[in-house]
Amino acid sequence: MRTIVAIFCLLTVVELNARQPAMTTYEIAPFSEVVFSVGDLSRTERFYTNVLKWQVVHRGNTDRSILQAWRLPASATAREVVLASPDKPENGRLRLIQFDGVPKAYIRPGGKIWDTGGIYDIDLRCANIHALYDTLREHGWHGLSNPIRYKMGPFEVWELLIKGHDDLVIAFIERIEPPLPEPPPRSWAFGNIINSAQIVKNYDQAKDFYISKLGFVPILETTIRNEQPGENILSLPYNLSTQVTAKLLLFSPNGKSEGMMELLAMDGATGEDFSKNAVPPNRGVLMCRYPVKNLNAYHEKILKNGVQPVVSLQKVSWGGIGEARMFAVQSPEGAWIEFFEAP
Repeated sequence: MRTIVAIFCLLTVVELNARQPAMTTYEIAPFSEVVFSVGDLSRTERFYTNVLKWQVVHRGNTDRSILQAWRLPASATAREVVLASPDKPENGRLRLIQFDGVPKAYIRPGGKIWDTGGIYDIDLRCANIHALYDTLREHGWHGLSNPIRYKMGPFEVWELLIKGHDDLVIAFIERIEPPLPEPPPRSWAFGNIINSAQIVKNYDQAKDFYISKLGFVPILETTIRNEQPGENILSLPYNLSTQVTAKLLLFSPNGKSEGMMELLAMDGATGEDFSKNAVPPNRGVLMCRYPVKNLNAYHEKILKNGVQPVVSLQKVSWGGIGEARMFAVQSPEGAWIEFFEAP
């Protein structure tokens, strides 16, 4: 199957011509970070620093203003660590948060790729994917498939979807041909988080929310399906891989191939809906955060478009970011997205 990650790989090196509409009074940058809610902060930090070789750029207690914005009870506390790729640390970071003093369910407990709701994964480039796969399994992660080699246009890649602590899923991509412009570093995972995927039940509704109401810019829209029965990154039985058709939409704030999101809706494979679970402090991929220039103008725009924030516009303090103004929205299928402006 020509999968979502193949398209990520293609678009992260090819600049497309999509642009934000002219005359906007605001500017949304690629997401600065993706937030994971985890059960054991120390264990999870060790994995990303010792195995994936990412660096800690912030560590501390989550500010009370954030917990209040999320309407968590007074008993709730949280500790956090922010990690960044050493070769591109300025955006696409990962913030790990451990909540205490409040019940935490899993966002996608035992979720399969065809189960809908919330945010499904993050995507990272990697080197030496087979050795990485062995190492990940030794640390308690398990593959949703073995590494799969395939071609997408002029590109040939290895791809791996793997699940670990807190039911978190990462898609790893290793380029085969043509070579990357610069040789990859020696670390397993390099670069920042390039994409985050959502599995949706109502494709048209989700597309309308992100493109028409939030003003994101489409990069690619296509339909994918295996032409012959066989292995596929979606872990479908071989005989069903030709019967499941998927609609795919890839988009970003400015139409460029960074800070992307992707929608995938599958016709012929249905499962559980986890939309109601995708709220703080539940465990899993919790949210994406986008910096905005002129947040007031953007907030006014989405209100006029009929979007009602789940967190109203307010001041907060984020570790590693500082004082900021922010608001949050949820997609029709539960994905939590925060927009902020910092001095």
